[in-house]
Amino acid sequence: MCLACLLVRKIFINLRAVLSVIHLGGAHRMSFSKRIHIRGFFVKYMIAFLCATALANVLCYMYYSPAIQIPNHEKYTDVKNLPGNHNPFYVEGGSNTIIDKNGFNNISNIEMDDAKIVFVGSSQTEGQNVSSEDNFVSLLNNYSPGLNGYNIGVSASTFSSTFFRIQPIKKKFPQAKTLVFEINIMPSYSELEKVREHLATGNIPEKDISWKAGNFFVTNISKVPLVRLLWRQYDHYRAARIKQSPQKDELDTVAYHEILMDVFRLAKHEAKDTRIVVFNLSKTEIRGDGTVDIVPDRGENALFAEACAANGFIYVDMGEPFLQMYHEEKVLPYGFLNTPIGKGHLNEKGHECLAKTLFPILTSEEI
Repeated sequence: MCLACLLVRKIFINLRAVLSVIHLGGAHRMSFSKRIHIRGFFVKYMIAFLCATALANVLCYMYYSPAIQIPNHEKYTDVKNLPGNHNPFYVEGGSNTIIDKNGFNNISNIEMDDAKIVFVGSSQTEGQNVSSEDNFVSLLNNYSPGLNGYNIGVSASTFSSTFFRIQPIKKKFPQAKTLVFEINIMPSYSELEKVREHLATGNIPEKDISWKAGNFFVTNISKVPLVRLLWRQYDHYRAARIKQSPQKDELDTVAYHEILMDVFRLAKHEAKDTRIVVFNLSKTEIRGDGTVDIVPDRGENALFAEACAANGFIYVDMGEPFLQMYHEEKVLPYGFLNTPIGKGHLNEKGHECLAKTLFPILTSEEI
């Protein structure tokens, strides 16, 4: 990329010199040899520029090439990924994810019709920051080949955008006995209201990405690795300029509990005999004295656990398992060698801890 920029700069410097010659001497008085020289100059530097741009794109592809998202008209997820892709991802961690024929990060040969457990979530569940064989769903399938777990995690999904999709998921996975939902960020009261509305009405929205999926130019230009990396940098720059104040308002625990109970009652009716497991990816923090603890919430975690228990759902809070892993192995579940420590996505150890925590639950006779 830097090489391409230097070439562009050199082209403009030489172009300015050529234009000055044309202005002073006049194009009509320019000698034949001079015209040939200028034409050769343009051809030479244009070839060099194209080669540098191609090299920059190859390097960008090897460094940052996440899965390309496309619409999911069956609505069991927000969107899905372009099927059959191989996606290097080294801006956070280092991974080579393999997108299967259905548009999800699975390396097993399990067909959707044969899946017994379906894992639903964000990029944490998708596992785009670790290699496909190292995400927790792949590990669970390795622990027990008959588990038949299928991963439909999709980047940018949330609990609020997935939990009301129980019916479409059951329709797509007719043999599934257990649905496992991720909480990466605790939903707000207003978000839970929308979940309740979708569950009550049966109106399952489809995420509109027609602005990029339906536009020929945008669709194709967004596949260029250099453009994708530049767009990511712009997104980070834009996010850094937006001042985000921490949520300081106290949680109305009574109202939050009531809306959770409404949501889970409706979900229980939708699920019928299908078991529901919800796991919360608690965040860790390094304190000033060097100790590690769980980032405190406003009480949502306890309310989720209570509401799940009241409706026969299984709730798994990963706070204690993450802390235990740190005390025993001195490893944090989040962050990589090329990112701030303890921040961002689950690393290989985080996925391993999650798999080991979920395994006895998913293989128990109750499930």
